[in-house]
Amino acid sequence: CTKVYSARARSVPPCFVTGGPAVTMPAHLARGTEVRRLYRKGLELSRLFPDPCGRNYLMRRVQEVFRKRATETSPTKIGRHIKEGAQSVRRMERALHARADYERVTQLAYGVVGRVKHALASALAEINVSSSPNEKTEKTNQNRPPKWALPPLPGSARETFTLGLLMRKIEMLARAGSNGPDTGHDVLSAGHDS
Repeated sequence: CTKVYSARARSVPPCFVTGGPAVTMPAHLARGTEVRRLYRKGLELSRLFPDPCGRNYLMRRVQEVFRKRATETSPTKIGRHIKEGAQSVRRMERALHARADYERVTQLAYGVVGRVKHALASALAEINVSSSPNEKTEKTNQNRPPKWALPPLPGSARETFTLGLLMRKIEMLARAGSNGPDTGHDVLSAGHDS
C-alpha cells in the first residue's frame, strides 16, 4: 500500500481492493477490538454494581475469565468466547435493572450458589475432618497436604496454616471470651479509653 491513491478511490487503499493478504487483517483487528471492548464494558458494568461484594465478585470474574482465555488461538473458540462475553455483558446490564439477574449475581458473590459455595463447603469439610480425627467420615489421603493450606512458614518450626486451623483458633478464642470475665470492652473499641 505504498502507491498514491487516486481521487476516485480515496477512501479505500488499493491493497484492500485487490483482495491480497491484507484483506484478512481488518477482520483480525476487529476481533481484537471486540475483545477489548467487551473487557472494558465488563469492568465498567462491574464498577456500577450497587452491592460491594457483588461488585468485587464481578470485577474478579471478568479479569479471571479474560486472563484464562488470553492465549486462545483457535478462531472458532475465540468466536465462541466473544459470543459468551457479549451474553455476559448483556446479563450484567440486566443485573443493574432486573431483580432476578441482580439476585443471581448476589447469590454467586455471597456463596449461596456457584463456585464460592463449593469452595466454602470444601473448607468446612476440611474443618470437620481435622477437628474429629477419630471418626472415619471418608477416606482421605494422609500424605497429601490439605487443599486449603498455605506453604510452610520459613524457620525451624515449618508450620502450615490452613482454614481449618484458623476456624479452630477463632472458635477457641470465642469460647475463651465467653467463659472469661467480661471487661465491658469489645474488639472494636480496644484501642480507645472510655
